Amino acid sequence: MSERTVTSVKVGPKGQIVIPADTRKMFGINPGDMLLFFTDPENGMALRKMECADELIRNVTSSGDDGYREFAAETVRAREAVRGEEKGDE
Repeated sequence: MSERTVTSVKVGPKGQIVIPADTRKMFGINPGDMLLFFTDPENGMALRKMECADELIRNVTSSGDDGYREFAAETVRAREAVRGEEKGDE
């Protein structure tokens, strides 16, 4: 498995995509894992594991850009909502 990969995925009728098995293995993505989905009209889209949220939020909030700060605040709210759901599932 190489460090970088390029692959295509098909968007299903409900907007779903399948993350290729090699990519899931590379990043340790397992069924039930939560992912953060980032979008930026100029830079595109990115997925990160929820576990990366704390580091990403620190980086974003220190950037000095109010738009990114609001984005980080939304990410914190989403993460807290997910954690609340996980606690309710137990």
